[in-house]
Amino acid sequence: MNSLIYQIGRLDRNIIKKQKFTIEGKTRSKQLSSFALKEHLKENGEQAKVILVYPVSLPFNRTLENANFGDFSRSLKAVLRNPKEEYLSNPKNFFSNMPYSSEVDDFIVIHSIGEYAGINFQGKFNDIVFEIALDMIERYNEEIERIYVDISSGLNIYVSALLEAVRFFSIWATLKNWLPEAKRPEIWITFSDPILDNEAAEYQLHREKLEFKAFFASPINKEDINNVAKKIYEDDRSKKRKLSSLLENFLVIFSAIKNNIPLAVYLFGYEDGEVIDETSRTLIEDMKKKLYDSYAASPNLDKNTYSKGLLSLAFYSGIAEVFWHYQIKNHDEDDGIDLDELKRIFDDLYSLFSLKPNNVFLGNEISNTKRIMGKINIEDSTWHLLIKFHNKEYEGRTPDKRNFFAHSGLEGLVTEMKKEKDKFFVRYTREYTDKSGNKKSVKNLIREWLKEEA
Repeated sequence: MNSLIYQIGRLDRNIIKKQKFTIEGKTRSKQLSSFALKEHLKENGEQAKVILVYPVSLPFNRTLENANFGDFSRSLKAVLRNPKEEYLSNPKNFFSNMPYSSEVDDFIVIHSIGEYAGINFQGKFNDIVFEIALDMIERYNEEIERIYVDISSGLNIYVSALLEAVRFFSIWATLKNWLPEAKRPEIWITFSDPILDNEAAEYQLHREKLEFKAFFASPINKEDINNVAKKIYEDDRSKKRKLSSLLENFLVIFSAIKNNIPLAVYLFGYEDGEVIDETSRTLIEDMKKKLYDSYAASPNLDKNTYSKGLLSLAFYSGIAEVFWHYQIKNHDEDDGIDLDELKRIFDDLYSLFSLKPNNVFLGNEISNTKRIMGKINIEDSTWHLLIKFHNKEYEGRTPDKRNFFAHSGLEGLVTEMKKEKDKFFVRYTREYTDKSGNKKSVKNLIREWLKEEA
């Protein structure tokens, strides 16, 4: 099992002092509780890495100026005495030489909030959350099965950001993984007893599993399609167009599943998962460029906008993976879809997405449709408008949105059926006639209906 342990890094006068942390009856002397947890996990067959999160303001503590940290003291004094711009241009150099660096597998440097040594750090809480969450998302591909967040460093604003970041990551990972065999990393919180100035003391390290729920609900609505892409990529038309297109296609497919319109999934199809993931990676890189443009102040990214973008792409990628697994493809409009195949596949999908009531409604609709057609002598391989078998008086009528959603998308004026031996096939017709007598696209009509009801 591969695990990551996140903890807020410390820099105080006791940083080189080892504390005694006890886990399951065994005591280990380490500077940080995350180091003790890592050693415990490895001894029990679990591969673990410690990722420390350093607020950029950590060195700016005047009480440390005369502290004896050996060679590290020179690095610390250099930061305090040299122009601050030099340090802020690349703070990673400083943190790579921390006294306990040999225990650290990797680290990230985040923005700070407040004034330290005369420097006013203008970081924003939501930006700090994104900085940590994006790091977790990028490490997701390392086949991580557990993430531990160690809050033993104290209940300060950075620990709060760490907890909010892992909550966001957990929801992101859940939306991206729906198949039973897919890995959704477990989230654990760890913390030690309060650490006192007592060399003989031993501190128990506690672990609790956290559960963050994510439901089959869209992060975006119809209005968000253009708004989110525009706010994120205001000056980049190409990226804005691509993101907007993916968000629209996601919303259409999401709505088709949620509203029990399975035939629409075959009508519209979906993007390849790698295309979606590549767009997500680009978004993350663009966010990081904005976040780390300056360590003195963070850009104050719109949490709502960027969260919608990240979560929608993750959700779309997860849906695409499910569709690929069930071999759902954009069908040839001439061939149509076998009703029995439609029912079989979507029975599984609705169970997977926790939408079991849709199974009942779809089953009833398909049974009623087959029963009606089964009583009628239809020439084989001939397509017929479904409304012919429900109501002979349909001339001059237009497709009805309410009927469309009430009948699992099998609305009589837009759906065609044919019978081949004992099989029934359905498809959407290409055009309908509006009230003015004009021919209009059925595909465009259904797309708009689905976006409105997402």
